[in-house]
Amino acid sequence: MQVIRESYLAGYYTETEELDNMLEVAKILQNRFGSWDEMTESYLRGYEYWKESPSAYQSRKEGYENLKATSSCYQIDWNTPLNKAW
Repeated sequence: MQVIRESYLAGYYTETEELDNMLEVAKILQNRFGSWDEMTESYLRGYEYWKESPSAYQSRKEGYENLKATSSCYQIDWNTPLNKAW
């Protein structure tokens, strides 16, 4: 999602192309993982491996838990149907 967003900001995608691409990625993620927690755990383990640091995992995990407690986006049901609305 970040690469798609950065591509849009750099002018490589129109807004519609950006949203279309993000929708496709979101559908892939939704099919591959069963929840926000499961997706985030996969990301965190990959980050830990890349950084070669268990403390990097723990630090990001705490950040995710804080976001989850305060951000409404994580309250959205993981299985919400994903449809084009633009």
